Parts: sequence; C-alpha cells; structure tokens
Amino acid sequence: MSSKLPHALYPLIRKLESVTRLSDAERQAIERLPVRVRTLKARQDIVRDGDRATQCCVILEGWACRY
Repeated sequence: MSSKLPHALYPLIRKLESVTRLSDAERQAIERLPVRVRTLKARQDIVRDGDRATQCCVILEGWACRY
C-alpha cells in the first residue's frame, strides 16, 4: 500500500482483501477515492429516512444501527 494512502482506507482495503484478492487496478481505484473523515456524536444520524445518500460511509470505530 502507498505511504500516501489516507489512513481511513487501510481498514477498507484490509476488509476487502480478507474476502477476495484485489487486482492492482482495483487497489489503485480505491486509493484514488476521495476521503473525508468525520467524527459523529452518539445518536447522530449518518443519513435520515427519505434522504438520498450522497456518499459511502465506512465506520472505523464504534457502532451504527438502522432504525
């Protein structure tokens, strides 16, 4: 993995590689993804019912639930 790879992508790549082998092209595509790390407070919504999701979220620490 590239030393310039945002730390938030390491868990995603590790998880994907635990179930399948990634090609170099696939790994490079993941490494080029825009990354924005956010810290959410307890009971804060990631996306609300009826809203259109505009991003993909990877939870690095903690819990999430759907209600």
